Amino acid sequence: SLSAPNKGDENYEAMDAMYVFCAERDITMRGHSIFWAVEKFVQEWVKDLDDAALRKALERRIASVVGRYAGKVVHWDVNNEMLHGSYFKDGLGD
Repeated sequence: SLSAPNKGDENYEAMDAMYVFCAERDITMRGHSIFWAVEKFVQEWVKDLDDAALRKALERRIASVVGRYAGKVVHWDVNNEMLHGSYFKDGLGD
């Protein structure tokens, strides 16, 4: 994710700017996507996590991004590209 390129380093500057742009124009926003399941798009620091740490990192990410944009986004695509990748399912199961 471009908003979390390094472990513990979240940057919502671009997403905040997109939200402001849409809000000023009365454009409804949807959240796409919190996770990308295609392995080549998964950050290296995420790939280094064991299963327990991966689950915690995913839970933190969901709470962070969904909490930040609560009431501003109509719905979310949580895990994108499940037809082309299964990185998180492979690590954590269903």
